[in-house]
Amino acid sequence: MNMLLFEKALERLNSLESSVPKQYEAHYRALLEVLSLEESDKLLSVRHNKFTLTEKFMIHLSGYEQMSSLQIGSNTIFEFVEYLKNHGYISNSSASYALKKPLRQINRYHHFLPPKYFYLADQVEDFEEYVLNELTKTDPRLAVYIALVYFEEDGWREEALRRASLNNFFVIHDQGYQCIIEDPLEDGFKRLKIFRIKKAYALLARFKEMGTTPLFDNPNRMKKESKREIERYFGKKISVDAIRNAFIFNAMMTQPPAIVACQYKTVTTVPLCLGELAYLYPQQIPAHLLEIEVYNNGLIGQTSEVEGLDDYVDEMFIDTEFDYNLKIAPLFTFKEGKQWVNLLKTTPRDLNRETLEQIKSHFEKAIQFEKDISTLMVLYYIRDVLGRIYIGKKQAEGINIATFIKYIGLLRKHLFTQISDFEHIDEAVLSNILDPYKASGAALNSIKQLNFLVSDFLKFHNVNFQKYKIKAKHIPKSLVFPEEIDLILEEIENFYKKAAAEHKKRYSKFYKYIIRQYQSFVLLGYYSGMRLNEIRTRRHADIIREPLYLYDRRIKDAVYSVDINVEGLKTDLDSKTANSFKTSNASRRVGFVISNEKHAKIFDAFLKEKSKKNEMYLFKDFDLAGHSKFDSVMKLSKAQILNEIISKVTKRYATLHSLRHSYATWWFMQRIMSGQNFNDALLNFSIEIGHVTPDVTMRSYIHYELIEEVIAHERRN
Repeated sequence: MNMLLFEKALERLNSLESSVPKQYEAHYRALLEVLSLEESDKLLSVRHNKFTLTEKFMIHLSGYEQMSSLQIGSNTIFEFVEYLKNHGYISNSSASYALKKPLRQINRYHHFLPPKYFYLADQVEDFEEYVLNELTKTDPRLAVYIALVYFEEDGWREEALRRASLNNFFVIHDQGYQCIIEDPLEDGFKRLKIFRIKKAYALLARFKEMGTTPLFDNPNRMKKESKREIERYFGKKISVDAIRNAFIFNAMMTQPPAIVACQYKTVTTVPLCLGELAYLYPQQIPAHLLEIEVYNNGLIGQTSEVEGLDDYVDEMFIDTEFDYNLKIAPLFTFKEGKQWVNLLKTTPRDLNRETLEQIKSHFEKAIQFEKDISTLMVLYYIRDVLGRIYIGKKQAEGINIATFIKYIGLLRKHLFTQISDFEHIDEAVLSNILDPYKASGAALNSIKQLNFLVSDFLKFHNVNFQKYKIKAKHIPKSLVFPEEIDLILEEIENFYKKAAAEHKKRYSKFYKYIIRQYQSFVLLGYYSGMRLNEIRTRRHADIIREPLYLYDRRIKDAVYSVDINVEGLKTDLDSKTANSFKTSNASRRVGFVISNEKHAKIFDAFLKEKSKKNEMYLFKDFDLAGHSKFDSVMKLSKAQILNEIISKVTKRYATLHSLRHSYATWWFMQRIMSGQNFNDALLNFSIEIGHVTPDVTMRSYIHYELIEEVIAHERRN
């Protein structure tokens, strides 16, 4: 820590002195005491538990980045950050960062080392020697695992085995290490952990007797009923961890350990239990588990089964800055700045099992042998793209993983099949490849993705891509007509009935509710003209059913109003301070009428059932099996399903956004036919639909060429 930063930290803290709340005074004084040390290296020698959570945050706030290995996060921190923000000591963006993205840059020994070693990892000279000396006195087995997984030189691994008297248990060789089925520590492995492994294996045996694996696909989302049934069989309570271990062991019988770690989102369980598992059940463990490669990033992965890949990768990596581990690492990690970040540490919200499997599949395809592509350039491209991947929903730069998956497919389909040497690519070659797509009539989204793909790739090679940017052939938005709405609602019902049958679910009242939800989504878009994201993020409290009276008589039309506010949009944003609308007029109250009695009944039934469920968001997220994954807003992927249904019914290019265009054209036509002034009608509508200026409305949303067709449809109905 340089002195300038040190003085800045002290100055910042001193300025807070007069306004620190009483409950934080002790924390504040302790922090001042620590930061007042003249030499920064003394700070590193302070005991780990010297710092409370509040102090750690204040260290970060003061700019002391070297303490980033200390984890942050508790209610105390949240309260303190809110206090600092409310009193103007930190900006909203700083508070949001502290609350939403607490610093978590634990060093590479995090999974195995006790906390007291965290701050010493990069400071102690001869750290390997230090750790082995300390740990072999207290926990020799832990010392061995640290040496095998983290220490890069074989000499240290052998030294760890020797000091722990475990030479007969592991044998080091060129590919990694091999487990030898002996028990050098006698009773050392027969403690609580081994008991848990045996219990897990007993569970696994029972599952096999029952002919199932077992009553749920993923123990991370285990149902209470399934757990109770297992406990009834054994006559006692069994922890979820034990059941989860049974799954892990079962998976390890047929899959490489790295893939198992990927599926069950665990880095520590697989390597820590592997040796014990081989010791307990030598006859049941497949040979592929006994010889594994150990990489210094803590992940264990089996050598690829592709014949000759090892030699091939060796040859490719000559005279490059690639790490040999790249053949395994991309399956699990992405590069953020200079640091490889583990995909397995993300939450299920950001990265579910299916996504991981897709990533694995695409990476495997990208590294396959193909004569007509330069595999080395595939790897260059992967490295370039990995450098900008992020996990999350909002970020100024970078691409998300779902997009990258599409990139890989487009990369192979559109580009790599035609180019064999990217190092010598010139403008003429690029033009010949891209020009055909300008008039291809390909789907707009595909052209956009291809543009992104080519741009990303060529920026890496300093090729000016803008000259050859592919312009998609304009495909005008189609309108959706009234009689087609009924067909769309019917197709939604058929789609989810089929989904229920495929997932062997009874077509119950619950499935009817899911169907009504997606039907109501379409109706809200058609009758209100709201944007897709505005509909998707509405809270239940935002919509009101208002009775309409004419001459003291209630009319049949169902009248509603929807408040499009910033609260619903918070669902999609990482930072609560970053709420924003697409335009300045987007925050508004929309009134609309559902004139079709059948449609009004569907929408009213949905709202009535929603009120009974007391759920916050109007449109909840369900998968095709009818499960509600999270108590949160419907995901965009479900909206894509509705897009496909609309296109299928209309037999033309129509999407959920087409409903907004349909509403715009229908509304404008009604106002003009009723005799309203053209300019007034246009101005009023542009405000109601949330546009900044009437120009956008007139240019893109009112389809004059289709008004006659709209009128004809109105007369027929």
